[in-house]
Amino acid sequence: MSMIFKRSMATAASFKKAGKVVCIGRNYADHVKELNNTRPKQPFFFLKPTSSILLPGAGPVLRPKGVDMHFEVELALILGKQVKDLKPDDYKGALAAIEGASPLYLTRSPLTG
Repeated sequence: MSMIFKRSMATAASFKKAGKVVCIGRNYADHVKELNNTRPKQPFFFLKPTSSILLPGAGPVLRPKGVDMHFEVELALILGKQVKDLKPDDYKGALAAIEGASPLYLTRSPLTG
């Protein structure tokens, strides 16, 4: 079995100690096209505040009136240790830093990047 399948789902404790939320935008070509965005030469990174984290079971997520939301799957990886200067082929080193993972489902269409 692959190492990645041995990782567990993230726990509330993992989220509570989060230092920052790093996101990657415009990395899915079909979504870039759907939103009529310009496709960049490479995806870009942006940050979200840790206050934007909704802990497992802490919902519901309320949809404001008039806001179009759609479902999509995103994946959050919680890194349990600092990853620095890994060689491009060192997948074991990268996987060893993953503490857990969590899928994310709702996106507010006008603000996705």
